[in-house]
Amino acid sequence: MDPIAAARGLRKLHLWIEDHSPHAPFSAASSTERVCDAVIVVDSTSDGEFPSNNRNRISFMGVEQPVKEKDLDAILSRFTAAHVKRLFFWLSVSEQADEIEAWVQARGMKRWTSTGYPSLGRPAARLPMPATNLQIRMVSRDEAVALTPELSGIYGIEPAKLMFLHTLGAAGHDHLVAFDGPQPVAAAILTCCDNNGLLWYAGTAKSHRNRGAQNALIAARIDAAARKGCKFVFSETLYMLETSLNNLKRHGFDEIFEKKVYACDLHDRA
Repeated sequence: MDPIAAARGLRKLHLWIEDHSPHAPFSAASSTERVCDAVIVVDSTSDGEFPSNNRNRISFMGVEQPVKEKDLDAILSRFTAAHVKRLFFWLSVSEQADEIEAWVQARGMKRWTSTGYPSLGRPAARLPMPATNLQIRMVSRDEAVALTPELSGIYGIEPAKLMFLHTLGAAGHDHLVAFDGPQPVAAAILTCCDNNGLLWYAGTAKSHRNRGAQNALIAARIDAAARKGCKFVFSETLYMLETSLNNLKRHGFDEIFEKKVYACDLHDRA
């Protein structure tokens, strides 16, 4: 797939997740907006040091429509008004990517170099399940709720913060679990929108890592996306998560582009 077309597809998928996760575990201070062709999340209670634990972000700027340098200042003003101290700019491929990156750098933002953030994709297709002694299946809302303690253990996250639970029953989301007998040992989400699917929110219990659970969940979600009419499926990971990256490539995913991430400390700009 063309990288810019892929970025546009991912933009729609991320907006779908934001718009169709009505019970997501975010604070009342958190809001998602479309501003100057960027998708921004503003959360005055989130001040994580790392891109992965900070809700405040600017993403997909210039992916759909042309933008101007003054647009970036207008976007940053939203965070300043909310008294946000730290945010991250996620630069996707676009026709203006080089130009936008120069604006970002001119405002003192620093490239995050601890790891990289590849976006991968492949055509959706019916796939046979890889050999495994685990049972992979979609779970209903009621079944997932009943499995809350086990899901909390799989993800290592308290139940109140589990996106797996907070997206249950919302349009476009399917929830898959791997079982070892009656015991749930891994889980993941498939989200579909506009003939594209996103494989995300995968987790495996420590006791069952390196036993093929995620390989099976990847294959099952690709197959499910194809059955739902998707033409293409995406996934996103980190270069430092080598097992995750290799599992995706083993199932035919190719890297389409790398998102460049910049940290912005607003108190430094005051």
